[in-house]
Amino acid sequence: MRILWSSNAMWAKTGYGVQAKYLLPRFQKMGHEVAQFAWYGLRGARIMAGDIPIYPGARDPWGHDIITAHVKDFRADVVVSLQDIWVLPEDYRERINVPWICWFPVDHDPPPSQVVARAKDADYPVVYSLFGLRAMREVGVECEYIPHGVDCEQYHPIPRAEAREKLGFPADAFLAGMVAANKGAPSRKAFPEQLQAFARFCQERPDLNPYLYLHTDYTTHDEGVDIRAIARSLGIEDRLLYVDLYRYTLG
Repeated sequence: MRILWSSNAMWAKTGYGVQAKYLLPRFQKMGHEVAQFAWYGLRGARIMAGDIPIYPGARDPWGHDIITAHVKDFRADVVVSLQDIWVLPEDYRERINVPWICWFPVDHDPPPSQVVARAKDADYPVVYSLFGLRAMREVGVECEYIPHGVDCEQYHPIPRAEAREKLGFPADAFLAGMVAANKGAPSRKAFPEQLQAFARFCQERPDLNPYLYLHTDYTTHDEGVDIRAIARSLGIEDRLLYVDLYRYTLG
């Protein structure tokens, strides 16, 4: 089978990119022909990642304007998309004109009408959370459930004290964490509300010595909110732990 995978580039250090990095070589080992449409992470020209063709995006940020041509050029038998499906146009299935496997997040309850509509358009809708499976079934859409994978050789438990020492986290802290992109206005990931909730938690349970680790760009460079200013206004500036921004930027 000739599979055209549509997502963030397989070298992108995003959730979608990491899944592509794991899965595309595995599809090849199973005997399939594989290419990727990297609508995020590649512009200008098609390149090769090993023996996997990587097609670039054009003008539309999610590839609506060029997906048809990529499908024809690769002679794809099927398109697998890993992305939010509410951003896709109503005629997306018609544009690709081959069977469509959409592997998508469900992050509302109930699911928005755009998500329901696009999932119904797909030949094989797939969710990667049990919450999403339940939520879609409640609106009459049957989906397959395939959770995201992880490299267990790289990610595995180590002693908590050792991990905290390596990261410079307080040994006795009650540690909360948030991994979310700080970009776009209004705040896409509800940083103000999240920080307000954490401030309330600090007031109610100071005995737990709570800290919040933020794995995000805490600056306003990408039209994000000023996280540090919000923390100061809430009196929790000394309760926040930040990622090393340079290492974060490099993935």
